[in-house]
Amino acid sequence: VCSSDLKVKTNSEFLNIVYLGNARIEKGFCLLAEAITCLNAKSSGQLRFEIQAGNFSGGNNCPVRIEVEKLKKIPQVTIHDKVLSSEEYEGLLSRADIVLLPYIGSQYKSGTSGICSEAIASAKPVVVPVDTWMEDQLKKFGEGSSFSINKDNSLSEAIEDVISRYNEIERSEEHTSELQS
Repeated sequence: VCSSDLKVKTNSEFLNIVYLGNARIEKGFCLLAEAITCLNAKSSGQLRFEIQAGNFSGGNNCPVRIEVEKLKKIPQVTIHDKVLSSEEYEGLLSRADIVLLPYIGSQYKSGTSGICSEAIASAKPVVVPVDTWMEDQLKKFGEGSSFSINKDNSLSEAIEDVISRYNEIERSEEHTSELQS
């Protein structure tokens, strides 16, 4: 259930929310269209989404392919459906205001994520699953929010939490970088 209005707090025209990496079920790819649709229903058009969806296989009934088709129907979504070069990947990460890591596979309870490390090192707020190595990294070194894969709408609620605190997070990151200079 997507209820209430979402107040997007940003100094720019829109927030760019990004999913990086291979489009795979265990990386939560098939959660994206529902969460994005819910967020768009609440927002006033200030959200954009860039989704890396290259490097997957499967026929017409492949869940990832079905999700890509759903995402292509959402006007605020840009799909990157080819394998990205290092430069393209870095560009996508640099354009991100928020990085989504909606991983649902059990291997991520203790498994690491290079994308999570890169996002946090780049001072990007992240959305990660609870009770994982990624959430530990978020709590120690980053900004963002976590979601439970066992709770309906938890992913969209976690993204909404980051959106509602975005200006505060951005100011905190600017202050940290000033101290490090």
